[in-house]
Amino acid sequence: MGKTVEQSLKQIERLYQSILKRVFEGKLVPQEPNEGVLERIRYEKEIHEKNK
Repeated sequence: MGKTVEQSLKQIERLYQSILKRVFEGKLVPQEPNEGVLERIRYEKEIHEKNK
């Protein structure tokens, strides 16, 4: 393989590892600990009340 190809493959591997690290740290998207929880509870409660 040429030197450029080897360098590109090494760069890809570094980027891949960096992305994986950020995924596991939850840093790729803003994280809201309770995101959607309250809405889901309200929805489930409404369904439960309608089915009584």
